[in-house]
Amino acid sequence: MHTYFAYGSNICPDRLKRRCPDIKPLAPAFTTDYQLTFPRTYDDPQYGGVASIEPITDKPISLPNQPLQVHGYLYQLSDNDLHRLDQYEGLAFNAYVRSTISVHVPPHFSNISSITTAWTYFAIPRPAPAVHHPPSKHYLNTIIRGATTHNLPENYINWLKSIQTLKIEPPPFHGREII
Repeated sequence: MHTYFAYGSNICPDRLKRRCPDIKPLAPAFTTDYQLTFPRTYDDPQYGGVASIEPITDKPISLPNQPLQVHGYLYQLSDNDLHRLDQYEGLAFNAYVRSTISVHVPPHFSNISSITTAWTYFAIPRPAPAVHHPPSKHYLNTIIRGATTHNLPENYINWLKSIQTLKIEPPPFHGREII
């Protein structure tokens, strides 16, 4: 079994369950070493930016009023789910890379250490160097819905709501989804 830290659209449990049917929700978590960014687009740029996290030490693309924590949710994944998620995240297409990070878990989740290691995905910026690509309203609302479902801190959800989205919403998405 694997521990996975979801912070982007995969934080939304119904979305992740469609991709990874064996998931088990564990606990909310956050990292203080990274910032949320949108450094690449879908394969078709008209669909906007997709989420990633970047180390604060790398001077990531800053968004207005950006918190110094990235909140997300921990899930337990089977080997098969992790393989499926690798496919959805586009590892074979160099869309994302998977790596481990340290995350903090609130103390009232006594079944999990207060600091634990989890897999997560990092977007490979396109084009390089990384620039901010506003997400679509639909994509950002998926992240907000997941954050709300998991009762993440209200100030973090309010910040997510403040992120500027595409000025024109793209048509319904029918292509290969990398997130």
